[in-house]
Amino acid sequence: MRSTTAYLDSYNTSIDRINTCIMSAVYSPDNIRLIAADDQGRLGLFHSSPQISMKPIFLTNVSNTSQTQSMNNANNSISLASSATGMLIVVNGSNQNGLVQGYRWSDIMSNKKLTSLPSDTFSFDLARGPNETFVCVQAPSKKQQQQKFDEIIVGSSTGTLRILNIERQTLVTTIDAAHQGTIHNIAFANDGKRIASCSEDGTCKIWDLSSSSHQPIHTIETNKWISCCAFDMATDRLVIGGECPLTLWHLAMLGSSSKQKPLLVYNSVPTPIYSLALCSADDDDTILVGGETNKLYSVPKNGDEHAQTISRPTTPSPIYTITTTFNNTPSKENEEMKIAVAGSHWHIDSFTITEGNIRKNGHYEFSK
Repeated sequence: MRSTTAYLDSYNTSIDRINTCIMSAVYSPDNIRLIAADDQGRLGLFHSSPQISMKPIFLTNVSNTSQTQSMNNANNSISLASSATGMLIVVNGSNQNGLVQGYRWSDIMSNKKLTSLPSDTFSFDLARGPNETFVCVQAPSKKQQQQKFDEIIVGSSTGTLRILNIERQTLVTTIDAAHQGTIHNIAFANDGKRIASCSEDGTCKIWDLSSSSHQPIHTIETNKWISCCAFDMATDRLVIGGECPLTLWHLAMLGSSSKQKPLLVYNSVPTPIYSLALCSADDDDTILVGGETNKLYSVPKNGDEHAQTISRPTTPSPIYTITTTFNNTPSKENEEMKIAVAGSHWHIDSFTITEGNIRKNGHYEFSK
């Protein structure tokens, strides 16, 4: 039978969907848009609710990544962050492309007929070592007491941390050998001066950005890789997870004792863990966790043995990214917190959480 163009298009779309793996996602500052990125160098922009539309407003390749992907069939993951200054930060993660690009959310939101990203506000290519790729990026939110809102942190596959000033488009400092393995995740503390970085080398390190020293102020050591970390915005506590169990640490206790012991170990969540997010600044609220299985876990942050760990089935499995609207300014009073869950599937699941109750309200389709 002769193949038609429609048939080939349908076939290619099916293959594309099978291979899609979504690695990063962020909500717009006003919570009315979601943007997600996959491991093939593509970005998809969506409405805040799949009930408006499951389909992307646009699905596009980031500048220069489609050519890279065709020349080299290696990983081409995109990392995303949203800054307190209203910038969408896009970091390319291929061997041949080290671009850090910035787009104003206002430019993305103002054009109702947008079919691709608008012109970038800045774009610069960072010098990298042989075979070094950029793995993660983080920017402080408005809820963090950060005076330097124009600084972002990029972590790489060689364990290097880079601090960038996106306003001046300059490299502020480089911490070589911050870790002995890939840096998987970075988190800002509530004071905006400290960050945590977690790595394949089994450590999570806390750094003081106000110090000229390139030495960590605390180091949590495990015998297993750590893929994700997040600070509790209300207290001086840090949550980590990975091949190691989900644990809660108090930074003051790290400084006062040479023997490391977590405050809590959440044994109700199976390992490995690939992504987590804190939902509130109150001790009564929850940690959202995703890992190898097709379940989104909601864990009581205070470790109350009488409180039930809730799980909700998801389409993506494994789950590689969980993003929420917690750090954004609500566009409406008493607005429900939105949650997007993505990973190894072309569907992005959408949830809302109200008073600890998680409800699924549909999914997005990362496909044209």
